[in-house]
Amino acid sequence: MAGILRGSEVYPNKRFPQAGISQALKLQVFSVLIKVINCNIHTCLKQTRVLSPTLDHLQIYKTHLPSFQQPSQPLRMPAIDVGKTGENASRTWPYDPENSQQLRSEFLHQYSLLQLCVYVLSLVPAFCLHLVGQSSRMPEESSPRKTPQNVPYQDLPHLVNADGQHLFCRYWKPATTLRGLVFVAHGAGEHCCRYDDLAQMLTGNNFFVFSHDHVGHGKSEGDRMIVSDFHVFVRDCLQHIDLMKKDHPGLPMFLLGHSMGGAIAILTACERPNEFSGMVLISPLVVASPDVATPIKVFAAKVLNFVLPNLSLGTLDPNMVTRNRKEVDAYISDPLVYHGGMKVCFVIQLMNAIAKIQRSLSKLTLPILVLHGSPDKLCDIKGSFLLMDTVSSQDKTLKVYEEAYHALHKELPEVTTSVFTEIQTWILQKLSAAEEAHGS
Repeated sequence: MAGILRGSEVYPNKRFPQAGISQALKLQVFSVLIKVINCNIHTCLKQTRVLSPTLDHLQIYKTHLPSFQQPSQPLRMPAIDVGKTGENASRTWPYDPENSQQLRSEFLHQYSLLQLCVYVLSLVPAFCLHLVGQSSRMPEESSPRKTPQNVPYQDLPHLVNADGQHLFCRYWKPATTLRGLVFVAHGAGEHCCRYDDLAQMLTGNNFFVFSHDHVGHGKSEGDRMIVSDFHVFVRDCLQHIDLMKKDHPGLPMFLLGHSMGGAIAILTACERPNEFSGMVLISPLVVASPDVATPIKVFAAKVLNFVLPNLSLGTLDPNMVTRNRKEVDAYISDPLVYHGGMKVCFVIQLMNAIAKIQRSLSKLTLPILVLHGSPDKLCDIKGSFLLMDTVSSQDKTLKVYEEAYHALHKELPEVTTSVFTEIQTWILQKLSAAEEAHGS
């Protein structure tokens, strides 16, 4: 299926990320402008015949001019005409009642003009930065946004999130009447097209399956494997879900998440506990691996996040993903899969997500199916046990696959077939229950 284009018309108030001009460059521009303003003010003070060449002298005028009370001795004032008397010269200024009011008005007038000049000059940096910001925004109409692979988004199904980032979308729509909707949340470093086999199975059961590449993943915008806050993933999923619900009202909605996508699905369900008819989790991220998240390593990661947030902590071993050699090779050769090192800042966001999940599990009351391999070294199976013990749902099932690795839907054929059968049987049962509840 070609998919559904979600372009700028959906979110007319979107803002575009600035391109080509860094924050550091803007600060340099601002600094230069400040220096120019200071020079202009100094030159203005020097060249204005009726004003003192320094701000200190200007303050003397301001102090004495309002009253013009007759002094007991002649008033000594700085020279007004710099060109004739020099900066350090002074002269006697006796009190003259006939022209005091005229002098007072003249000086106040000139002082007001200087204040206006300083105010106008102070607006220059903001105005210039505004122009810089406007010029760095790239309108979609004049310069089409492209994927990290240099493909225009106008040629791809996509949505624009609340941060103005374009996210590639994938849709699997059955040819027959729709019975339900399934949103798929993919895992860290991968992309939504890796779930084609699973989506095709669900489509064969009249489910409309949809997904997108998370920010910083696959064909979506964003620095690779970097996110400002883990909740951005959840927010984008809810945005996509709302769009599909608007287009297909009244259909039961299910969540399916794998690995980090399982964490995203859990937090999405926690945001709206009564909105989903069920949730399928394949090797979900619920607790940190005890081999990786030792107290010393956790402390070191938190410290490094302040000084070297983009430091790589090492790459993922593809052989831990599955025992299926064919799938391992496909994973390694997939150009849309992130093969770089896991960054410190991303690890911190995962740790924050885990902490939030463990605080929120008790909110879950929807039907849940969890599938996990016992020797999984990427997402510890203890997390699935904790989930089963903590959630408030009365309809929860955990199936453990002995010796199977992390990606059960990409495992050896006998495991993958069993996983697909479990998901199909379970989700059809929950669909029937949801349809009966909706019909009654």
